[in-house]
Amino acid sequence: MRSFGTGKGDFADSLIERIGADHECEYACTFDKQAAGAGMRLIE
Repeated sequence: MRSFGTGKGDFADSLIERIGADHECEYACTFDKQAAGAGMRLIE
């Protein structure tokens, strides 16, 4: 959650990305351009 303070996404984006990483997911997808800056892949 350290990246939450310095990242572009909001708290929920950071939480979703970290939970996925803890469960060994390669990446999380999103439609939110701001969340894509929080380590998620953007679906266009």
